[in-house]
Parts: sequence; C-alpha cells; structure tokens
Amino acid sequence: MNREWNLWCSLSGTDASNAQLKMAFNIDRRVALLGPHANDLVEETAEMLWRDHPGTGSTDFLDLWLNAVTATAQRVQAAAQRAEVESKRLRQAAAAALENDRRAKEAALRQLHEEAERERYAEQARQEDRDRRRAVEVRARIGYLYNITSIKNLKSIVSRGILCHDEAAKIDHDDVSDLGVQEHREDLHRFASLYFNPRNAMLIRLHKWEHRELVVLRVSPAVLDLPGVLVSDGNAASSRSQRWSGLEGLAHIDLDRIYARSWTTPNGDVHEEAKRIMQAEVLVPRSIPPRCVMGVRAPSRRILHEARQAAPQWPGEVDGTLFFED
Repeated sequence: MNREWNLWCSLSGTDASNAQLKMAFNIDRRVALLGPHANDLVEETAEMLWRDHPGTGSTDFLDLWLNAVTATAQRVQAAAQRAEVESKRLRQAAAAALENDRRAKEAALRQLHEEAERERYAEQARQEDRDRRRAVEVRARIGYLYNITSIKNLKSIVSRGILCHDEAAKIDHDDVSDLGVQEHREDLHRFASLYFNPRNAMLIRLHKWEHRELVVLRVSPAVLDLPGVLVSDGNAASSRSQRWSGLEGLAHIDLDRIYARSWTTPNGDVHEEAKRIMQAEVLVPRSIPPRCVMGVRAPSRRILHEARQAAPQWPGEVDGTLFFED
C-alpha cells in the first residue's frame, strides 16, 4: 500500500513521514481495493483526477480514485474481451475460409478426376469401336487360314481333324514340328495351329531343306468363331509376339506384313522381325474339325495324287509358287 500513500502525499503535499496519517490512509478499505490494479493505471488515474479535482480530501479522493480505476479497468477488460471475441471470430472465419477453400479444391480435384475417368472410358469405348471396325475389315480380307502337315497325316485328319500337339502325340502321325521350337511352345501344345500365310520360314525349312513330303490345308476362317481361339501377331513361340482372344486379335495384326512375299532384306539378309510377323498364327483349342478343311495345296502332281487318294472329298491343286518352286 506504500505506493498509493506515497502517490497521495506527492499529489496533496502531505508529509509522507506522518505515521499517524499514513496508518489512517492505509487502513482505509478503498486503498486495499486499488492494490490489485496495475501501477500505471493507478498512477495515471490519480494524476488525472487531481488535475480535475485539486485539493480534494483523501476520503473523497479515494472514492473518486477507486471508481475511476475500477471503471477504467472494466473498460479495459471489456475491450480485451471484445478484442478476444473479435479475434476468435476472425480465427473462426479464417478457419472456415480455409475449410471452404479445402473443400473447393477437393471438389475441383474430384471433378477433374471424374472428367478424366469419363474421358478415359470414352476413349476406351472409341478404341474398342475402332478395334471392332478394324477386326471386321481384317476378317473380310482373310480368304483362308492354313495348316502345314505331312501327306502321311491326311487320313487321320479326314477322320479326326487337325489335332493339337498333345492330342496328336496320342496317335501314330508324322510330326513336322521343330523339336527345338516345341520346347518354347509347351503352353501352346493344347492348340492346333494355323497360319495366315503358309509361305513362310517353316514351309521353306520343311520343303526345301528337309525335303519332307507336305501338303498345305486350306481352312475356313470360320474357325475364328470357335470358343477359346487365340490370335498371335507373329510366331506364337516368339517372346516378342502377343496373343489376343479370337476376333479381338484381328484388330492387332498387320496383314500387309503377314502377306509379304519375303522376310529378307534387299541384300539377302534375314529380317528376323519380318520373319516373325509372317508366321502369325490362329490357335484353336484341341482340334479343328474336318468340316473346316476346304482344300489341299501340293508341291507336285505325285503328292497331289496321294492327297486325293487320302482325302478325295477335298479339292486340291498343285501350287508351285506356294512351295517356293517358281
């Protein structure tokens, strides 16, 4: 309480060493009530009041002093509370703005994602439509599919059809497959194989180099409609070749390259990619029914004669060009 007494003495000119007056001043309850307030508030208020009410006695001055300090403190507190309320409102508004901005960004991202998904599905539908139209165009260009086989197998084919590797292994037959290549075709052994273009590397190996007695069977492209059929865009044993289901696969093959006349470069070197593509295949599960065979092509009159004896119901002819004789 000494601060209030000293301040009063300095304002009123009272002798601060007067112990009796000091005691009387300090035991006044109003002095105690001034104590909790900040020094600067108590001092500034006292100086302001003394300027406005000079010479006021201590009792009256203490009343004025306490009321003014209390009112000022209340105003300061109310202002602080209003400031806190306004600060809280501003913080809440800022948080709400941030939340709205976040939601707006999320909504924009969802919209972009949905639009991208719609465009992806639309492009997928357009691509599927293009593939269907291309498959129809390719199908229209396919006159026949072809199987290369030994003349010795014709009688079996007449009764059983063209068998896959696994089924053929169960009967006596003349295997014309390359044993080295078959090691890479184990997953294909349950499929009977047809070529789009039989005038390929397999035929020249068998006919020209190994001198096997062969025929080429012409097969209806209707086999493409059989369940489980696969189409390969090149030699199915090649790791570079891809396979697709049935008619879907026709959209992915290049008939112009498949029907090429040669797989060598202008200087006579083997073009491995051209060689692979020319051996594109149609793979039919298990077997191809005899009714799907439409005719026989032979390299010579003798082979054709044997073919007619084994399969008189199938038309046949000699085709030297097919067998690299021209």
